[in-house]
Amino acid sequence: MPATFFLKGINVLRHGAVHADSIGIHELGNHTWDHPDLARLDYAECTDQLARTSAIREQVYGRRPMLFRPPYGHLAGSSFLAAAEQGLTTVLWNTQMNENRFEDKPAGIIQAIRKAVQPGSIILAHDTGPSNRLVTIDNLDAIITGLKADGFAFATVSELCSLR
Repeated sequence: MPATFFLKGINVLRHGAVHADSIGIHELGNHTWDHPDLARLDYAECTDQLARTSAIREQVYGRRPMLFRPPYGHLAGSSFLAAAEQGLTTVLWNTQMNENRFEDKPAGIIQAIRKAVQPGSIILAHDTGPSNRLVTIDNLDAIITGLKADGFAFATVSELCSLR
């Protein structure tokens, strides 16, 4: 199943092999170097965060990213400008897993996400982080199966938005 993963540059540097087999199956985007709130950074800092991440991405995987997802969804004019100047399309989401709401009832995330998704949805999920994120990972097969049963298909962000 294709997906779009937004990678932090520092993680590509440290753990680049994790996505070595993703090229050609999944899409890998830019998620800044070390996940700062870009709305609090100036233009030079935003430019550096994105440029360093794109450079390590190209070094490790052989191609630069086309997409950028801002940490926390926070943006300012400087981050939009830095992304645009580097040829990155800024991506947000309209549906989120909200793992913290399901720590006591993990299976509840399945129905919640099935109810929230609409045609064209971009779903924000995480594959790492605090232990509550395991709620999504542990229920991912059931979430995917449920969404497919509801008639949804999966695509990368670029495919969804006809960017390729």
